[in-house]
Amino acid sequence: MSRGSLSLHVDALFETRFITIYRMTTHNPLPNDGAVPGLSSQEAARRLTEHGHNRLPEPPTPGIIEIFARQFLSPFIYILVVAAAASFLFGQFANGVFIVAVLLLNAVIGAVQEHSAQRSAAALRNLVRGEIRVVRDGHPQKIDVHDVVPGDYVLLASGDKVPADLRLVLSTNLAVDESMLTGESMAVTKNAEAQVAEHAPLAERFDRMFGGTIVTRGRGEGVVTETGSATQIGRIAGHVSAGDEADPPLIIRIRRFTYQVAAAIMIAIVVLVALMLVRGGYGATGIVMMVIGLAVSTIPEGLPAALTVALAIGMRRMARGNVIIRKLVAVEALGSCTFICSDKTGTLTVNELTIRRAMLPDGSTFEITGEGIAPGKILGAEQQQLRPLVLAGLLANESHLEYSGGEWVSDGDIVDVAFLVLGKKLGMSLSAERGGRERIDLIPYESERAFSGSLHRDAGGASLYVKGSPEKVLSMCASVQGDGGRAPIDVQRISADAEQLARDGYRVIALAWRETADERAEDALGDLVFLGLVGMIDPIRPDARAAIQRC
Repeated sequence: MSRGSLSLHVDALFETRFITIYRMTTHNPLPNDGAVPGLSSQEAARRLTEHGHNRLPEPPTPGIIEIFARQFLSPFIYILVVAAAASFLFGQFANGVFIVAVLLLNAVIGAVQEHSAQRSAAALRNLVRGEIRVVRDGHPQKIDVHDVVPGDYVLLASGDKVPADLRLVLSTNLAVDESMLTGESMAVTKNAEAQVAEHAPLAERFDRMFGGTIVTRGRGEGVVTETGSATQIGRIAGHVSAGDEADPPLIIRIRRFTYQVAAAIMIAIVVLVALMLVRGGYGATGIVMMVIGLAVSTIPEGLPAALTVALAIGMRRMARGNVIIRKLVAVEALGSCTFICSDKTGTLTVNELTIRRAMLPDGSTFEITGEGIAPGKILGAEQQQLRPLVLAGLLANESHLEYSGGEWVSDGDIVDVAFLVLGKKLGMSLSAERGGRERIDLIPYESERAFSGSLHRDAGGASLYVKGSPEKVLSMCASVQGDGGRAPIDVQRISADAEQLARDGYRVIALAWRETADERAEDALGDLVFLGLVGMIDPIRPDARAAIQRC
């Protein structure tokens, strides 16, 4: 089947399914009277006019004339303007022309540089575009994310970026990375049927999805409730842009220097006038001309131009390093930084959980090397003792890991991916282990449950594999897996081991399994066999340490 015919086939399946979906109850009423969700093109156009494009708030872009005029907003420039006016007033045309030339040169250089940087920044923003799948006129179609409006029915799949804030209508094993809003690296499970308090914290709104977050697993469908500046990320952007801007260090120093120069000139003028009056012989015109000459000769007229040229050179150098500086003074401000505040998740760390330690029920511990999905190995003898534990992690799992284009590529929840990577480090074939066992039923992970489970059938019968928080998994276990078979479980000791792993900075996951004749995973929970614990971390980026040292 060609790609075009496959797309048409998928659209047809979507449309057939939508006809059977119940009409949604929402404060954005549907414009049509059928059962198909979504908006008509006409209604979408009307709402786009009413609500505007789905963009984050941005300050108005100044024109070239405004940028040029902004170059004169400095106390030091004010003094030079006064000096130039006085020079012309009293016939000192050479001094006046020189000062005006310096001011114009300074303003032209600054305006050209800032206008060029502004256009480059705008071009970059235009490159960051995306499309999203919505239902319009009764069938799915892709539109620009900037054209999404309140009331749109959005279709989301793994890997999609949520275009705006929306209320879920349908969800299937849905998880979302909300680290950009909450700072938590763990994906949040979403459920359209979740009952959430009206004023619940952002991280606990399981029936909502927020613009800018990423779908890491599953499918979701929902109605857009807010777009642009009304979204959660839009409000944050609005608060940031609404705050008063602090003056750059260079401006602060120039202002201080200006006041010092002005004070020194005033003192010198007072002393000069006093001496001329005491000695006598000077008329009013002579005194004024002497005062103007002193002031003009004292003011360093070339300083603004020198500063502007130096900053422009720095700006050009930064541009060669792919850094766009929109205001000249920002070059010096960047060099004046003494503290840098950084986010951790995804910035200093790789945002890929990695299993670094595994502990069996008898206390045997194995250290694991590698970071994220990068290669690594398991340290210690008798590594095959880990096979039952790792197998449980591979099967109670909904993610994918494959070698493509010369590198490992993963898709899905980062906890699940970590177990797939561990399986590869143990030398297990993911396709063989999964392909040889038919999945009968699945219990997807949800934060309310704190565990996930998968029921599989092979030639030997059916088995349930479970992974989740130690407290939850241990409460369902009746025995442990050892070399000599099953043995009574020591919950207190295992709980102490889990607490120690947590104190060492690991995220702790427990695993268990059991054979069963049940056809539903929920019915098989209980009397599980405990397999062990794993400790995960979000590793530091390889270049983070060097970057911090350079800073």
